[in-house]
Amino acid sequence: VVGGLDGDYRPLATVQRLDPRQGAWEEVAPLSTPRAGACAVVAGGRLYVLGGEVNGQALNDAQRYDPWTQRWEILPDMRAARIRAAAVPAGSYLFVLGGLD
Repeated sequence: VVGGLDGDYRPLATVQRLDPRQGAWEEVAPLSTPRAGACAVVAGGRLYVLGGEVNGQALNDAQRYDPWTQRWEILPDMRAARIRAAAVPAGSYLFVLGGLD
């Protein structure tokens, strides 16, 4: 569970993952920027979070979470901001599809 909105429609930076062996969700390191409507994709064992929005403003940033170090890395910004897009890995690339700006 990455970001989203709280009960007052404020963007969240929280990130949770499921530990299937324990049958429980646990919080991991938060995003650097709270956001809703981001797209996420796993590639190479790492979680990428791309775009989203804060208070109606579309974001073009990209972050990568490494589950081994439990840290986020800021990546180069996308060329276009995207809200509610999709992302897929293909070879050594990530493609961000559709969405709103």
